[in-house]
Amino acid sequence: IYTITAAGFGDGPAAGEGEFLDPLIAELASYIDAGQLDDLTIVGHSMGGQIALQLAASRPESVNRILVVDSAPFFARLFNPAVTPEQAAQYGQMMAGQMAGMSREQFLGMSRQGLAIQSISPEGQARVMGWMERADQGAVARAMGEVAGGDFSPVLPDVRAEVTILVAWAEGSPLSAEQLLAVYQAQYADLPGAQVHIIADSRHFIMLDQPAAFRDALRAVLPAVN
Repeated sequence: IYTITAAGFGDGPAAGEGEFLDPLIAELASYIDAGQLDDLTIVGHSMGGQIALQLAASRPESVNRILVVDSAPFFARLFNPAVTPEQAAQYGQMMAGQMAGMSREQFLGMSRQGLAIQSISPEGQARVMGWMERADQGAVARAMGEVAGGDFSPVLPDVRAEVTILVAWAEGSPLSAEQLLAVYQAQYADLPGAQVHIIADSRHFIMLDQPAAFRDALRAVLPAVN
């Protein structure tokens, strides 16, 4: 089992300047090559889901299964179905600049305001906030700008792995569970065989809000171990 934490998102050193996602994906691909790893199952949450899909597209002979947790290849289109890749890229750049330019107090205040969409429970929200307090603001800004501004759907036809997508939904969401399912199925339309599952009573951190459902999904994608 390999646990990957992007530089700047944990207690390790912060990431440098420039692009965030492409160097990270290239480093992971090199790690797979150096270790001659194969028959891999990759679990990716949020940004990690986009990374998993791109890594699988670049190393189709090594990645056999993917569990995507509440992530879409074209993030901006979840909120605006008519947005173009160019418009999304402009928005992502603006978002990254604004986030990086905030004071630390403003950055953490914005994070606190968004906790309700991260987890349902106070305990889950506290855990997420603790992670944000340890994260490097510049690294988060660059990564979020690329996630919000990127359209990674062109890589989907190159993914040969079996892909399962978990989508968070809870009462009070702007879309019904059926409508949200249709939105995500459209996002993954270019990935034949992809299975999309709504996980009810959960927010973005499904593994915190519905740990049993998350474990069941994980067991379902992992190969049997004798």
